[in-house]
Amino acid sequence: MQQNLKNEELAYWIGLVQANGSLKKYSYRKNKKVYEKLTLEFDVKDKVLVENFQKVCKRSLKRNPKIFYRSRGTWTCHIDVKKLQHLFKELDICFSDPPIPPRWCIKNENFFGAYLAGVIDGDGDIRIKRKKYPQCVIRIVSGSKQTNLAENIKRLLKCSVSITKRYRVSFFHQEKRLISGVSFSLEFLTSSKNFTFIKNYILPRINLLRKSSKLKDYITKRWVEQDLNLRFPPRQGGVITGLDHRPSTTY
Repeated sequence: MQQNLKNEELAYWIGLVQANGSLKKYSYRKNKKVYEKLTLEFDVKDKVLVENFQKVCKRSLKRNPKIFYRSRGTWTCHIDVKKLQHLFKELDICFSDPPIPPRWCIKNENFFGAYLAGVIDGDGDIRIKRKKYPQCVIRIVSGSKQTNLAENIKRLLKCSVSITKRYRVSFFHQEKRLISGVSFSLEFLTSSKNFTFIKNYILPRINLLRKSSKLKDYITKRWVEQDLNLRFPPRQGGVITGLDHRPSTTY
């Protein structure tokens, strides 16, 4: 059964939940006895993410959680996972911070790409810096240093990865709460070394349009359009000039 569950959909779900989910333990009384309940809670502002969480819970975990909207402006969903602990252990899934990919995910490019897409949808962002020579930075923020994740990104995407410790203060207007603490920003650039991996394995799995469109536009302008212009220059007087018959470069 565990082998059948190892797919891109579950890999994405794991990354998403490690970024935005939390395990909570409760105790309650019933018929003069004390029972313990373990739940996995998922709470985000984007409804599409909580719908994806719910979908995988139904298909893979045989749970049918309901989605609720909270007055603070978030969508939430939770499942009882006490009887699923053995399954999570066999699938090498942990829910502690920072995100750590299961071993079976880092052995397969499709799985690792889907996993990273989940982490990016949950706790990542895509930003373009520098106007003249733009760079596309993928950043993942966690409460603890992401050493394991950084090593696997460096190995599989063949690129440099940096982790920066930051001190941040956030004010939540609706809840009127001020939160301060330490966070770690993992960053890597979209480059000629890894854009093929990102285009084929990460980009198709990102569900938030504001993130996927920015990444797609950068890759299209930086490599796809440039490659097309080199191989098929504009026509001049009905004749294609300067056509390069050499094989295209593989990045």
